[in-house]
Amino acid sequence: MTEEPIDSNQPLPLWKRAMYVVVGFLAVAGLAFVAVHVMILPVSPDQEKPAGHFGRPCVACHIVTEGTDVIDVGN
Repeated sequence: MTEEPIDSNQPLPLWKRAMYVVVGFLAVAGLAFVAVHVMILPVSPDQEKPAGHFGRPCVACHIVTEGTDVIDVGN
């Protein structure tokens, strides 16, 4: 029996590459969700925007929920 070297330059099948892309995207999206919606405090819908805070709506970074205390931001 003779052993043949394995060709290490063979490309991955298309389905496997697509699977890696989807899994990578889901991992990045999950980490982004955790960073933005869990580590940043939830706010009340009545919360005022602090001075110097960028102009996006609160829901862009915070979970906006009823029953959350309104924080005095000193505006």
